[in-house]
Amino acid sequence: MTSVSSAPDIVLFNGRIAEPNQRQSPASALAVAGGRILAIGADQDMQNRAGADTEKIDLEGRLVVPGFVDTHIHFYEWALKRRDMALDDISCLEELLARVRQAAAERDFMLDLFEETFNHRAFTGRSGTFFAFEGLGSIYWHMVSKLLLAVQEVYLQGVEQEEDEDLLNQLKDHYYEIKAGIGLYKSPDVYGAFPTDAYSHTPGGAGVKQPGLTGQVKEDVISRIFELGIRIVEGMIQFDPSLLNSNELLKKKKEFEIIEMDGRKRTFSLDQGDIAFTFCQIPR
Repeated sequence: MTSVSSAPDIVLFNGRIAEPNQRQSPASALAVAGGRILAIGADQDMQNRAGADTEKIDLEGRLVVPGFVDTHIHFYEWALKRRDMALDDISCLEELLARVRQAAAERDFMLDLFEETFNHRAFTGRSGTFFAFEGLGSIYWHMVSKLLLAVQEVYLQGVEQEEDEDLLNQLKDHYYEIKAGIGLYKSPDVYGAFPTDAYSHTPGGAGVKQPGLTGQVKEDVISRIFELGIRIVEGMIQFDPSLLNSNELLKKKKEFEIIEMDGRKRTFSLDQGDIAFTFCQIPR
């Protein structure tokens, strides 16, 4: 039982409390103050915490679970499921025909309501001939980009914590192994589209689907910025190019031309072994 020395606003008792680490004997009560759980335990223990102004609620055996917030809902698939009918209670042909007529009317109503509410057809990246369901048989480019970014974050954390150099080199090898499998290294012939276009995934044999700025391009841009050594720490730009691939360094001298903030062109002379880029339109 959690112990906090303050009178709760609410005590819930005589129920079943769902806990992340369930004990052998599930708790039956909890105490809440200021919107936070103070304690979980037996009915009497929680009621003993109550003050004069504490509200007591008898759960009558009900289950209490944490609040769940689903922030990733595919409304289109939900609307399409309105086409399905429950026929398990149908006993004759007349009932079946009536159920079909009812389902058809409900389906049209729901799809029209969905379109009126979300203006779905205006978002051509997920409409009409461009739309395809996400599912089995798809190459999820953006998920691999998430993996690339995750490995990069682990590598950078290891650098900060001064981990073993061999371990960091292994992480670096894994990073570039992942990157070689997807992203900017792939040709349009392999992708079926330009790899810098923000496509989401490709079902087998169907070509690219879902144009629009999806995870792949966003995360590839983020990982590329860190790859070049740029980091923002406490509002200041820092450079640590330890993850940079040495193959990207120039093999011979070259001119680097940029357009400055005032619109003028400027040229820099680069030597062998250099690399140059701009960040916020400022050469580095």
